[in-house]
Amino acid sequence: MQRSRGVKAKMPMRSGVGIYELLNFCDRASLDLKEVGEEDAAFYFEQFADYLRTDYNPGKGLGKPSKVLGM
Repeated sequence: MQRSRGVKAKMPMRSGVGIYELLNFCDRASLDLKEVGEEDAAFYFEQFADYLRTDYNPGKGLGKPSKVLGM
């Protein structure tokens, strides 16, 4: 069934993911990736978690991906 033309799907502005939940996800992803030998991918999750812990400013939002990921 198709949507009528006047109704658009809307994505909520807030996803409900908190900073600590995101940090926990990054830490778990890093550990899981290391277990399967994906050291490079694990490194980037570690970089992102470190950025969130030390440099993230909720008032300014996320920084440039290259800075956040240590590139």
